[in-house]
Amino acid sequence: MAETPAPRETVEPETYLSTAEAAAILRRAPQTLRAWRIRGTTGLRFIKLGGRGSRCVYAASELRRFLEQNTFSSTSEMTASQAGR
Repeated sequence: MAETPAPRETVEPETYLSTAEAAAILRRAPQTLRAWRIRGTTGLRFIKLGGRGSRCVYAASELRRFLEQNTFSSTSEMTASQAGR
């Protein structure tokens, strides 16, 4: 009887959100996220599952990163951050 190899490490599963779910968290319309994907200017990364016309999902950790990256304490801080992009 073959022995099952021991797992090398424990990996926590990532939570993935649909475009509609991610849009609700960001308080934007799903169409806005679709437009951001097309333009590629916001820095919000997504995962494309399959080929053309297939589903896109967003990792919950990516939404947290995006929100953190776009969190400011003043408008001058925001302007300085955008100037460095």
